[in-house]
Amino acid sequence: MSIRLVLLLFLGILSFYSDAKTVIFQFEVSNPQVSFVSLSYKKQGQKHPSIYKGTLKAGGVVNLGLEFEKGTLIELEHAGAKMNIYAGDASPLSIRFDGDDMLRTISFEGEGAVVNQFLTEHQKNFGSEGRSFVEFPLSSAWLGKRFFEKARTLGEADYYQELEIFYKNKEKHLNKHRVQLPSNLVQTIQQEDKYEALVFKLLYPILNKENYDRSRLNRLSQQYHLKKAAWDDKLLENPIYGLYLDIYAQYLYLPKTDNNPKIEYELYDLISNNYRGQSKYFALKELMKNVYLRKTESRLA
Repeated sequence: MSIRLVLLLFLGILSFYSDAKTVIFQFEVSNPQVSFVSLSYKKQGQKHPSIYKGTLKAGGVVNLGLEFEKGTLIELEHAGAKMNIYAGDASPLSIRFDGDDMLRTISFEGEGAVVNQFLTEHQKNFGSEGRSFVEFPLSSAWLGKRFFEKARTLGEADYYQELEIFYKNKEKHLNKHRVQLPSNLVQTIQQEDKYEALVFKLLYPILNKENYDRSRLNRLSQQYHLKKAAWDDKLLENPIYGLYLDIYAQYLYLPKTDNNPKIEYELYDLISNNYRGQSKYFALKELMKNVYLRKTESRLA
């Protein structure tokens, strides 16, 4: 058997077992604001996303054929407007929108249209309009602004009631459409909602710490303790989970003395003593990285 034939058989076996799939995206943009559309996604272990650009031809059309792992959430961007589309088994996927208002005018055709129409509606109702799922998965950019403001203006009971209603409505919307959705997409949304909700439950006492004594903080700690959500080392590269690890450390620090010049040492000890598994080492690494960046910025200032 020739070396060439052996190589072809080997490549054929790899492609058979690979989850990667070439997906054809057919874009038609009316009233384009810039001359291109871009798609980006981040592979497991990849520090920065891969970005692919397609130059729009006459009539605002372009086809992009790219290879993605099955079930990848891909960021679509045009003229600063960003949203996610889902790359499943279906191809081609036709995408049309007005370049002046992508989120509100986008439509899909093809076998993947139902899933992507759900994502669009989910973003409109619960997400960050014009912001990135990749940068802020699913809803946290919009939710962050909304609930940061509410945490500063509402009483404790009203704040937590609004938070509960928001996530119940979000869950209802997901359950209404879940039979039409891939199981991995449903799981992704549920995982992110789980930790995102805990982030904003802990946010209130952090932003209103002057109104909390040690006993109330201890009560909230029992109610919203991280063990309740469990440690999920599989989500280390998910920004929502990373945000949760950071927020929880800040929450644990609340009973400590304010204006402590050695707050980084306190946080290091709190993470070391309370976190578990790879999540602990990830949180410690991020803490030390942030400390280094702050010191570097102060030296350059």
